[in-house]
Amino acid sequence: MAASSASSASYFYYTFKRLTGMTPTQYFKSVHQYDFEKDSGAST
Repeated sequence: MAASSASSASYFYYTFKRLTGMTPTQYFKSVHQYDFEKDSGAST
């Protein structure tokens, strides 16, 4: 069970990286960074 979930997780990871050119972690960080900059820019 653990092996199949791990393989599906790595499959998602590599598919995501191939499609977007970045890892899911990098993607979510960049999304949150964009939201932060957008919000701070709107407040000033």
